[in-house]
Amino acid sequence: MTICIKCLINKDNSDFYKHKQTSDWILHKCILCVKEYQKIKDNSWIDRKREKTPRRKLWKKNFLIKFRKDNPEKYKAMWLVNNFLRYHKELRPTKCFVTGKEWWLIHKHHFDYTKPNQVIPCTPKIHSDFHQWKITEVKPEWILKLPFNNRKYIKSWNFTNIKRYGTFKIPLTI
Repeated sequence: MTICIKCLINKDNSDFYKHKQTSDWILHKCILCVKEYQKIKDNSWIDRKREKTPRRKLWKKNFLIKFRKDNPEKYKAMWLVNNFLRYHKELRPTKCFVTGKEWWLIHKHHFDYTKPNQVIPCTPKIHSDFHQWKITEVKPEWILKLPFNNRKYIKSWNFTNIKRYGTFKIPLTI
């Protein structure tokens, strides 16, 4: 029997992880306290370090190539919206259209990839809810219609780097 140094409860030794550097070979935090700590602990530095490894970079590159090949309509729709909003900052949404919250990072959810100029600006949480089918109905007031068909906006786009993004041609009207 050992007392956990976090929750101060006397528990059986089987409720603790093994640890070779202690005299009794057990970690003095119980398994439940360690798991609770791991949920709270910020591991973002590990993810940033992992992203820089050559193996991870190669995996990410191959994943993106495969995604673009398997989902050309999704990639085309995302490409059009992101490039349009890059050059027209005044049209960028700053609030979630579903909840009405001001947010520093707004995702653009396509509910229909055949209509790439119709997106729902939403927070990352709401966006994941859309993809997990927690939100199934789409209200018309949530939809942001971007003016792709307007020649004024299309002429101002810079298409010099188009080969870098894919092999499809961008239509002038959608």
